[in-house]
Amino acid sequence: MAVSSLLVLTYPAHAVASATFLDPDARVFTLVDPVEVEGEPSLPPYLLPEAPPLALLRQGAFPDGSVLTNYGRLWPSGLVTRDRFGGQLVDAAGSLLKVQDGRVVRLDARSGAVASVADVGGRSRMLIALDDGRLVVSRDEGRPWWIDANGALSEVPGVTVANDELSPIAGGRFLVWNGQELVLVQADGGSRPIARRSCCPTLTPLRDGRVLVTGRDLGARGLDLVAPDGTLTAIHDRRRRVYGNGDGAPALTGAGWLPQAAVNGSAVHAADGSLIFASEDAEERTSVRAVVPPASRRARVAFTQRAFRTFADGRVGYLAPVPGRIELEVRSHGRVVDTVRADAHVPDGELELSRRPGVGPYELRLRLRTRDGRAEARAAMDTRKVLPIADALTRLRREQTSSEQVDEGYRIGYGLRRCSRRSARRVACLSYRFDHGVPLDGSRDFNSSYSPAAWVTATLGRDGIRTTRDARGFAFIVLNLGVTAKRRQTGAIRFRAKIGQRGRAEAVATIRVRGGATPLVVRQTRSFRSRGVWNGRLRLPLAAQGVSASVKLVVKVSVPAKVGRAWRRAVLNPIRLAPAT
Repeated sequence: MAVSSLLVLTYPAHAVASATFLDPDARVFTLVDPVEVEGEPSLPPYLLPEAPPLALLRQGAFPDGSVLTNYGRLWPSGLVTRDRFGGQLVDAAGSLLKVQDGRVVRLDARSGAVASVADVGGRSRMLIALDDGRLVVSRDEGRPWWIDANGALSEVPGVTVANDELSPIAGGRFLVWNGQELVLVQADGGSRPIARRSCCPTLTPLRDGRVLVTGRDLGARGLDLVAPDGTLTAIHDRRRRVYGNGDGAPALTGAGWLPQAAVNGSAVHAADGSLIFASEDAEERTSVRAVVPPASRRARVAFTQRAFRTFADGRVGYLAPVPGRIELEVRSHGRVVDTVRADAHVPDGELELSRRPGVGPYELRLRLRTRDGRAEARAAMDTRKVLPIADALTRLRREQTSSEQVDEGYRIGYGLRRCSRRSARRVACLSYRFDHGVPLDGSRDFNSSYSPAAWVTATLGRDGIRTTRDARGFAFIVLNLGVTAKRRQTGAIRFRAKIGQRGRAEAVATIRVRGGATPLVVRQTRSFRSRGVWNGRLRLPLAAQGVSASVKLVVKVSVPAKVGRAWRRAVLNPIRLAPAT
């Protein structure tokens, strides 16, 4: 992916009046892929390690089909050029606007001149443009303000904005999310709620004056369209199995793009009718994808869904709606094993490999070079019939486990246990939630917890190994336990445990007598019907009476879970035993 420092390039207009991403023949394509960055020279800044993800700006559509991102301008050719101005939106004249140092400023696209539009104060953030010429800016306190053509500010009465979620809608109106509801604000300032939304919708203005509402809380509905009068229309996602990331499939067939359009609050309706959005894969890498209508001249390429079935026979189908030269590269364990080049057959075609692939995992890269630009698609394809357990565990550990230090000496995360083969292509494990804390005084004390959280499964398919997580029936269990004890004791081991809930408690003391070869173990259990205090006393065995010894005390409380038991334990180590005087 090349990067240029130019701000404006000339490309043919890509607007098609009748084109829309809701066309039944629209397909999903990846425009910017989250490629592996190790060892690749001259990378664009958005692909460098630790760089913020590439995000689309909702009112960042230019008339030529290019769109604005947080790094620059993404052209229909696939090229990203840097935007030194750092615009937030594009107005009807093609000028860039943004909030900077408490002012709204405009960059004239032709002359390059920067002009001040309004003084809005240092607490202003989100900026949108209405179709009646006014602007709306949101402030840190959640209040939206109008900005008229003269730069004068007036507060929108009775309306609050959560998460900077506001979007223009036809007729000088705009739509906001206030944290609980979608609210339609009229041009004269009147407002009314039109739908409840519990969490975090993304509002994307469309070129026909409507607003697209996406978000994970929409569930099976997929998305909503809001008309200028506030009418909601639900678009249902017809879920079915797709291979790979769903590229090349019709948009509304379970390709996964609908809820993902909310990633980074990032989606834009381009002039060619494409809906361009940010998407995350299983490894939380961000790519830029688009639902593109068939009439668009945007450079794009994808594997057909049938290609995943015919690859083992040495045939690979592709979609290439724009003429150009196509190249297929087949890799096995990082090594190129086959390359095929041909003129692209529009709108789709099939390439034949020089030989049938052997048994194993493969990575395929499909590149299309057109007159105006280029595009690339990547896919994993697998010809194996049996999933090796080692490969399954590697993928599950990478995608379904975590360990995060949230405070000094305190770590939380997810682990795996009870892994077993369920079929030739499936391996399942129990995922558990844990935390582990150690004191900062240098002692060997610690506390930890374990709670079954879900069944996770690795499944081998034609598109490689996929992992899934099923948490149905698993409760989020929080156990409370606090244990104290004197660090020097005689005659017995005494402790005080505060139990925060009903459960079974157990105390185990491991005693190491000075000069003794084998540790001595004593234990005691007690059941609690509700929270309470356990003033425990563990009697010493004869071999530990009247001598000096070191004790590790473990107090554990557990409750039944969907699979096994959940528990929390506290470890005090060491407690010194001294002979009675």
